[in-house]
Amino acid sequence: MKDETAEKPYLYEILVILVFAIVITLLMGYLKAFERLIIFFQRYDFITLVDFAVFLPSFLAMGFILFAYHKIEQLQKEIAKTNYLQKELIESDKKYRELSITDDLTHLYNSRHFYNQLKAEISRAVRHKRPLSLAIMDIDNFKQHNDTYGHLEGDNVLSSLGKLINEYLRGVDSGYRYGGEEFALILPDTDIKGAAFVAERMRKGFESLTFSPRPNEKINCTISIGVAQYEPEIELKALINKADKAMYKAKDQGKNKVVLSEA
Repeated sequence: MKDETAEKPYLYEILVILVFAIVITLLMGYLKAFERLIIFFQRYDFITLVDFAVFLPSFLAMGFILFAYHKIEQLQKEIAKTNYLQKELIESDKKYRELSITDDLTHLYNSRHFYNQLKAEISRAVRHKRPLSLAIMDIDNFKQHNDTYGHLEGDNVLSSLGKLINEYLRGVDSGYRYGGEEFALILPDTDIKGAAFVAERMRKGFESLTFSPRPNEKINCTISIGVAQYEPEIELKALINKADKAMYKAKDQGKNKVVLSEA
């Protein structure tokens, strides 16, 4: 069904303006309000066709100006509403994309985003000839902790480490839940010595956390960390393997250590 109002959206408003202009013109003429202005015409007791012809366009113009102003206000409101909805849509899309690359438990980025971001950081390091380091850490004896105290307490340990990582990282750094109990740190503009300092700080910070998986029982957990620096022309997987091997070396040396990868 056709909508006649949609086909002629301004017909009613234009008719109102026309009626308004005619009525005001007749009224002003009858009251002789323009008598002093009409210096080129004779004085009449009632409105003449000449007066009507002179002042009707003025009132029509005033009516159309008010009409245009009203429509501009409506358009501005519609634009503001559209901008608001677009902003809400952008924010919603941003939150959705953020959730799609974030681990729910630790609030760190997930492994899928880790590979994409590491690839991007390697390209940036090569382009600007800046250092780039990678740290991979693993919670020591985590399976034993889960078997002894249950998965809820295991999740508490994981989320606590995620919170610690978020607190310690700089703005340019990024943290990831790389695997079950494995975590990764991408450290742009950081050589291996600087990365070792960050890793050692996190190791000590995590070791100082106290957990109470059972009433009247307090325990501490530790992490082993391997650190590697990107070297020109090595592949992404090779960099990950270097940091991974250094982490396993820390495990072999007694755990709760930071081990640097050999160049």
